[in-house]
Amino acid sequence: MSRWLQIGDISHWGFFGAYDAGRRVGGAVVAHRTPAVRMLEGRTDLGVLWDIRVAPSHRGQGIGSRLLQAAAQFAWDQGCTWLKVETQNTNPAACRFYAKHGFTLGGIRERAYPEFPGEIQLLWYLWAPGRRS
Repeated sequence: MSRWLQIGDISHWGFFGAYDAGRRVGGAVVAHRTPAVRMLEGRTDLGVLWDIRVAPSHRGQGIGSRLLQAAAQFAWDQGCTWLKVETQNTNPAACRFYAKHGFTLGGIRERAYPEFPGEIQLLWYLWAPGRRS
């Protein structure tokens, strides 16, 4: 948790965990209403899926889908119209996962990572149900 506190006020963030027999096997974090997070673009109607991960031993069991569902519901409950997530062209599994769950590729940024010249930033967006114009 102390790592998150370095960002600043995280009182508008949602933290989710997945457990198997009391052992943490996955988690997700959603950022919202945090000016220090540039991915939020200064908007109050946008949530960012800051992190989502599942232990390799527990992948393929729907845990990631349930974590994503909880994260999205948190964003909608906060009044967000969009949920945004970043991945890279070097992570096709993540791209397939977000596309499978209704995210649309909305941004492509080449040279977003100067230290990794072969990686391209991909920004995925999910509309809140019933809020799309």
